[in-house]
Amino acid sequence: MAQPGSDEAYKVCEGKVFARVETLPDYKKGKAAFEDTLVTYLKNQNAFPKSGNISYVFIVTTESKILDIKKMEDAGKEEDAVNYEAQIEKALISIPNMWLPARQNERAVCAYVGLTIAFSKNTLTAKIVEPASIQSDF
Repeated sequence: MAQPGSDEAYKVCEGKVFARVETLPDYKKGKAAFEDTLVTYLKNQNAFPKSGNISYVFIVTTESKILDIKKMEDAGKEEDAVNYEAQIEKALISIPNMWLPARQNERAVCAYVGLTIAFSKNTLTAKIVEPASIQSDF
C-alpha cells in the first residue's frame, strides 16, 4: 500500500491506496468505448494533438472516481501541448462511468494506475499499465 497523494484521496480511500493489486482498474465499457469517448471529448474541445505520447498515474477509487492525476511523460513539443494535456486531465476526471475499480482479495479498492495514450493523426490508443512501469516513485 502507498500513502494517498492528497487529503481528498486520503479521506475517500480511508487512508488506503494500493500501489499493486491483483486486478488493475479497467475501462468500464471497454477499451474501444474509452478511446472513442476521449477522442470525441478532445475534438469537441479543439484539443486533439497531431501525434505523440503521454503517460499519467492516478488513483481510481472504489466509486470509480479519478484523483491525484500526475503527468509522467510528455506528449511531445507541440505548441498546444499545455492545452490538450489539461483537457485530457479534465476528461479523465469529469467523464462519468469510465473506470472499474481495482480488486484486491475479491474487494474493490482504491489503487494507483498508469495510463499511456498514443496519438496519431485523428486517433488515439490507450493502454493501462502498472504505475511502476511508468515511474517507480510516485
